[in-house]
Amino acid sequence: MTSLAIGPGLAKVRLVRLVRARTVPLVQLARGPLLAAVAAADVVSEGSIDGEHYFGTTDILLRVAEQERELVAAMAGRDPHLRVHAVRVARREACSRVPGTLGTVHAELVVTIDGGGVRLHVDLEADVVLVRAAFPLTSHFVVQGLCPCNPGGALPRAPPGGRRGLAGPYLPPGPPIPR
Repeated sequence: MTSLAIGPGLAKVRLVRLVRARTVPLVQLARGPLLAAVAAADVVSEGSIDGEHYFGTTDILLRVAEQERELVAAMAGRDPHLRVHAVRVARREACSRVPGTLGTVHAELVVTIDGGGVRLHVDLEADVVLVRAAFPLTSHFVVQGLCPCNPGGALPRAPPGGRRGLAGPYLPPGPPIPR
């Protein structure tokens, strides 16, 4: 009698550990100079919407003295405060390109040394939650409340006599639009 075995034979199963511990060194850069460097940084971003998803990148070039570039680049990737700040800058840039509100943001940060300083490259991916309008956008938007991308920053108000809504193009007074 011949065996018709297909594929590999039996193998011993290894025990899979429930918990795996690892040690990650974290550092903290000086907050004042860090915020000043990020505020003075050159920011370049690009992105686009594919269906209901936003994909984009943001480059933040921190102007750092030449003798400190290698040390700052090595430490920047390990400072959680800088990582959060860079993702917030990238999210703010993405909000300016999206005709709605961004949902949960997934980001990846890569730190490199550039000729002019230290470059923080943020790849951003997010869902677009709310689209402003289903009809052509004009230069005047009807918005009310606070900007989700800039906490504390108010959104522009509707022109006098115009209707206020969550978002959409400026609509002159008149009968309501059927939905």
